Amino acid sequence: VTTDIHGSTTLWDAFPEQVAADIALHHECLRASLKLCNGYEIATEGDSFKCAFSTPEDAICWSIRSQLDLLCAPWSKNLEDGGHAALVSRGDWANCEGAPVVSQGAADVIDGLAGLDCTSHGRTALEGAFMRPRFDPKLVVGSEFCKQWAISKGEEESTAAYGPEALLIPVFRGLRVRVGIHTGVADVVETNPITRRVMYGGKVAKIAKLVSDAPCGGQIVMSGDTLAEVQSMQDLMARVATMCAGWRHGEMADDPCAPAALSVLSLGSHLLTELPPLKSQMGRGKAAKIEDRPASVVASDDDATDASVGAFSSSARLGHGKPSRRGTLTAVGVPKMGHNCALPPSLGGDQLIDDVFDLVDEESSSSSSSDEEEKSGDAGEGAAGEDAVPALKSHRSMLRRNISCISRGEKNVQRQAEAELREAQELIMVVPWPLKARAMYYPPVSSVKALTPSWDAAPKASGVTILFAFLEGAAQLKDMEEKEEAAQALFQLQSVVRSQLVRHKGYEVEVEEGNMVFAFHSAPDAVSFSVNVQQALMAVQWSPSILGHPWAAEQRTAANELIFRGLRLAIGMCSGNAMRVQPCIRTGKMEYYGPIMNHAARTAVAAHGGQVLLHESSWNKVVEGKEEGKEIGDVVFRNMGSHALKGITRSVHIIQAIPSTLASRSFSAIKTKSIQLAMRRPSGPAPLMKLGKLESYLAGVDGISSPAGSDKQFPARRVPKSVRMPDMSLAASLKRMKDFVTAALPFGGLRNVARRVLGMQRERVSPLRRPSMLASVADQAMAASRNRSQMESARAEDAAGDEEQ
Repeated sequence: VTTDIHGSTTLWDAFPEQVAADIALHHECLRASLKLCNGYEIATEGDSFKCAFSTPEDAICWSIRSQLDLLCAPWSKNLEDGGHAALVSRGDWANCEGAPVVSQGAADVIDGLAGLDCTSHGRTALEGAFMRPRFDPKLVVGSEFCKQWAISKGEEESTAAYGPEALLIPVFRGLRVRVGIHTGVADVVETNPITRRVMYGGKVAKIAKLVSDAPCGGQIVMSGDTLAEVQSMQDLMARVATMCAGWRHGEMADDPCAPAALSVLSLGSHLLTELPPLKSQMGRGKAAKIEDRPASVVASDDDATDASVGAFSSSARLGHGKPSRRGTLTAVGVPKMGHNCALPPSLGGDQLIDDVFDLVDEESSSSSSSDEEEKSGDAGEGAAGEDAVPALKSHRSMLRRNISCISRGEKNVQRQAEAELREAQELIMVVPWPLKARAMYYPPVSSVKALTPSWDAAPKASGVTILFAFLEGAAQLKDMEEKEEAAQALFQLQSVVRSQLVRHKGYEVEVEEGNMVFAFHSAPDAVSFSVNVQQALMAVQWSPSILGHPWAAEQRTAANELIFRGLRLAIGMCSGNAMRVQPCIRTGKMEYYGPIMNHAARTAVAAHGGQVLLHESSWNKVVEGKEEGKEIGDVVFRNMGSHALKGITRSVHIIQAIPSTLASRSFSAIKTKSIQLAMRRPSGPAPLMKLGKLESYLAGVDGISSPAGSDKQFPARRVPKSVRMPDMSLAASLKRMKDFVTAALPFGGLRNVARRVLGMQRERVSPLRRPSMLASVADQAMAASRNRSQMESARAEDAAGDEEQ
């Protein structure tokens, strides 16, 4: 444990005589409970104490008792307010004279902390038991500071009560001492040759110092490692209630047996020290700033479905000549760092560039054999076209450098996120119930970077969107023989999820291996988070051992388009009102209770890995968000029909959301236990909105209930010119079906394809829908054939080896 007086340097300069007199009171208060809490004073550095304890429970109890003792000390008049006049201008000062800094929802959570009462047996044990502070509280309650506090703040809201007389003392009084607690194994244990005291050093001491620098005066903060070492929070609360008996919050002044227990609130994960620069970023200077580079050029084939083309293309045209017969040349702005449009490693950025410029070369060579009608075209236009081809050729090397820089930059972003996650420290605030009003005035903790939101940033109960994410193949990943690779894969997954969570204002409720629960302020934020996570996971540098498993292997369509790669999350969400929000006694994170949790979990369970499903309530919130101008990016929605989910009495509509760059992903029927009701999927990607009234649109997707009183019109989603919607005419549909059958034949999939075709004929499935249904059959047939080939090769090698032996 490391302590420090907040603003001590400023106080020594402003009130030297008073600080010199009161520093002895500070030392006396901190040493008063050391023996009682089994503590050991390592050293003092000025006004900072360094103490060691056998258990985290001892350290927490000592920290709380010390804060209560400091509250009753006979401070000098100028320091009774902690030196407020000299320190109020600092950003890390808890300004108790102003309004609370937390939201009304967070204030309600703080008000309800003491409502988490102990059992009647515990209250009976507290009858007649009172902690004896180091200094008598009766000597301070009549001071001018206490009287002014009662006038300005009220006698109950921001006070702590003590004893049967219910003596009311301001929650902030005297020197404000911040306390940092960290638990770990000391790398160095030695004896100081001068003081003969045992010294503890190494990483644990450094982290303890960093943790103690994070809070403000009067605040107790511990690391997540300390909370994890607490054996039982219930036992700790009972022990604190016994050791601090007689203390309670001012609102419970009339109840002398009210327990003085504690709560913990998670302040999120933080980076407490600067990280060294990545090796790939050192010495590169301005070369790393790719957002200032000029626009590049790629070819956009009218019939292309490559996700990489759709991700980079814009509607701007380049060149003055006639369009290419095979494709149009489209200007592409190089995206800024952090955008989720990097090419996955296996897409082959260099190959894409070569294909583009091979197209240019072909157009250049074929221009001499053009018909006479083309040659007789506009001379100026032809000259411009001739000038455009050499200019495009000159961009070959520049384009390769730019895309390589994008790939390198995205890798650096991912590596930076992983490095931050390794060094991150979860910070937990300890809130003694008698002093709970302090939590309304604490500023954000001091750190280099906040990696996850604090408890007070959690969405309120009304209008929250709960999102569940389940890792497909989590059990198999846990049972892998390559334990290090499995741990690294989970680590990479968490770094991607956490970086996207902060970007989309989400809150981490619970994370346990591959199972995650998040809360969002709005459904559009949750949808944006989900689709961006699906895209980002495709670009992670997964180890070969991970990619070798079926639940993480690369998968491509019949057109050789990469649609799956690496770990896959099944995501489901539901929007509505939670019945209750309160901090978890074990983790300090906010927990949500109510039917919304069951609906969100059941929706997520119905999803496959790599799929995002929306409960109808979330879909309606997305519609409302569209009205308010909340954009969620280029997302394709598909109606999955009405389903009866397990444990939920009425059927609900399920909507699938998928980023347009991964729109070729196909999934089996969603995993609902009961019969699907009124199932009707569109044959192609459905637009986000249609022209017409909202009721008409919702009726077109199987009658999802519209928001009350809504009668709005929404424009259709704009489709980029460079990405054409698939031609779903009958001829094109039959051609696609033929392609799938042809692709499946060499792999022994004819029987499965024929069985599926006959089944579709019996079910009278429209020809427009048959190609998409056959796609999965062809992929499965090819995968099965590859597996058989590998098994036959292995058998042949074994037979050859046996024969040779």
